[in-house]
Amino acid sequence: MNYCPCCSSKLLCHINQQKTYWFCSNCGQEMPNLNDLNKTKTKADHTNLSVLSTKN
Repeated sequence: MNYCPCCSSKLLCHINQQKTYWFCSNCGQEMPNLNDLNKTKTKADHTNLSVLSTKN
């Protein structure tokens, strides 16, 4: 389950022609999926560490 980072309400998944996004009906605006952002950041961190370790 995904929750709004501003108000902790449940986020609704919306799909349009270009993308899938999360919407908070309480705040009335599109919200980032922080779970996906954390996965992307963690993957990038691991990639950066691998590159740094091979350069030394």
